Amino acid sequence: MTDLSTLSARARKAYDILVNGGQYCHALVFNSYTGRSQFQYGLLDKAGHKVNGYGGKTFYEIETLGVLRIAYSTSVSSYYNIR
Repeated sequence: MTDLSTLSARARKAYDILVNGGQYCHALVFNSYTGRSQFQYGLLDKAGHKVNGYGGKTFYEIETLGVLRIAYSTSVSSYYNIR
């Protein structure tokens, strides 16, 4: 079992979502306001819907535990889930 005591409350909630079948997505997202694309992190629940409020900072907190693995990857996106 991993030591969750080092995680923030938000990261613990994200970890629970990941354990229940969620995924982290690192993808190229188009911004219609500026007309530019940039890479962003997002947490997806089991159904594939984006969960607001979970981004890169939470991803890196969970990644330091060493429990994430790449589920699949393309040239413009990577999806991570729990080992």
